[in-house]
Amino acid sequence: MYKIFLCCLTLLSSAFWQQASSSTLPEEQAESSSSPKPGLVPQTITDQLMYCTVRIETDQGVGTGFRFDFPLGDPSEKKTVPCLVTNKHVVKGATEAKFHFHGTIVTSDKIIPSSDKFILELKDIENRVILHPKEEIDLCVIPFVPIIKELEEYKKTPFMISLNKTLIPTEEDLKKLSAVEDVLMVGYPTGLYDSVNNFPIFRKGITSTHPAIDFNGKPEFMIDAACFPGSSGSPVFIYNAGIYSVGHNNIVAGGRLLFLGILHSGPQMTVEGKIVTKDIPTQLTPFSQSNVMLNLGYVIKASQLDAFRIHFEKTLKTDVEQ
Repeated sequence: MYKIFLCCLTLLSSAFWQQASSSTLPEEQAESSSSPKPGLVPQTITDQLMYCTVRIETDQGVGTGFRFDFPLGDPSEKKTVPCLVTNKHVVKGATEAKFHFHGTIVTSDKIIPSSDKFILELKDIENRVILHPKEEIDLCVIPFVPIIKELEEYKKTPFMISLNKTLIPTEEDLKKLSAVEDVLMVGYPTGLYDSVNNFPIFRKGITSTHPAIDFNGKPEFMIDAACFPGSSGSPVFIYNAGIYSVGHNNIVAGGRLLFLGILHSGPQMTVEGKIVTKDIPTQLTPFSQSNVMLNLGYVIKASQLDAFRIHFEKTLKTDVEQ
């Protein structure tokens, strides 16, 4: 059974990041002192997924990020490094970024989302990110603890639900999947979102290639879904509720959530009929050449996130030795 874990306030040693230069909260938000009301308390798996993403606005456009907690050290100690994950091209060339968060109500016996929402503006965003070590893998992470600490200055606590390694299928799990599986994607296509309540948009589709196979030799697969600008960095899941099949003629009653990967680009067709691969752009802009979207997307396998865990482990070891 795969589970989502609610993990809002994990704090670790500052050995894993370098504090960035500056951040600001819009003045009207910083001065707000009214008591927030409870927001929508997540009851179902899809309710929880509404709180796993964050809208990222840069001076280059809009993209999607999501919370992921990387395990660290001895599993029995349950230490994690919380981060925001997105694509490299979402923040490339950006000088600042705005992150849209939900507020939190903390009491002695519960942590729930509030109806409050706020935007944190971060300067020098490119200096905050940790890039995937392989240039061709379009992933980066932003350590989340510095964000929490900066928000504490404004007496704000972000409510987010984290994805983690337990949701990522193993190679054996992937081989048990069918070539065509229903998938769910969460993000901000064409920048659309519920701006009043700060919620993302869900999109459905199917896998276009088998998730266990590296498409064209790359650690990715394809989905058949409308992948519009703003969807870059969207997490992609298999989500089944009720009855689903596993392997050959095996029917399972219950629910299933598998974190398959992260959307990063998609093929487009020029008016001349040539197929080209393009990053999912962060904004809608006019082009001199007309390209037609094929409603297909390339998804980086979630297993590629492990490179960041290795990075954090090495950083910890180096700091301890010093």
